[in-house]
Amino acid sequence: MDIRVWMQEFVKRMEAVFGEELWLIGLQGSYGRQEATAESDIDVVVIWKTCDMETLERYAQVMATLPEREKLCGFVSGLDELLHWDGADLLSFYYDTTPWLGSLELLRDKITADTVQRGIHRGVCDIYHACVHNLLHEKSDAVLREGYKSAVFVIQAIFFLRSGRYERRHVLLLQQATGQEKEILCRAEQLRKGEPVQLREDSMRLMQWASRWMTEMDTMGKGLVSGI
Repeated sequence: MDIRVWMQEFVKRMEAVFGEELWLIGLQGSYGRQEATAESDIDVVVIWKTCDMETLERYAQVMATLPEREKLCGFVSGLDELLHWDGADLLSFYYDTTPWLGSLELLRDKITADTVQRGIHRGVCDIYHACVHNLLHEKSDAVLREGYKSAVFVIQAIFFLRSGRYERRHVLLLQQATGQEKEILCRAEQLRKGEPVQLREDSMRLMQWASRWMTEMDTMGKGLVSGI
């Protein structure tokens, strides 16, 4: 699938239905990073100036007419909701979104060393909890794969906190990673490509990494990097 052709058609249909109601249309995920496979979802972002139930129902009607509808997912919101979103969630949202209509520059000032640090801390806490719960109860391969996927986004934030640069493409992030981060990224890529999960070993690796960063983020000072 040519994602540029698909997005052009998507924007055209959305403008025909919503016109000036739209604030932003963007593309995220593996298609946005140019790392998509045949199984990849199409992660679109749609932000309206206001969003209510009627807006969502009209959007559902547009989606029903689109090719590859079964792959379509992503983030939708009203502008006011987005501007009041927790800043800890906005780093990857801002840098991983390629705008096709509009701009996300209003969000830039919400991304600070404090919000990035808080997002990392919350991310590793959530990963650790999910990993332990899954190991003891669900024993689900899918849950563990999702944990590694989430870890990639946390490592992107760690890299940003250290360097002030956001490495969007996972393959380039892997080239620059070292130590535990490199191990996590390598394993995440293997699982993304369909390698079988090793429940005990994969859980232990992810738990140890998350535990380390839970401690580090709880003790390190704010504003580690100038330029954030």
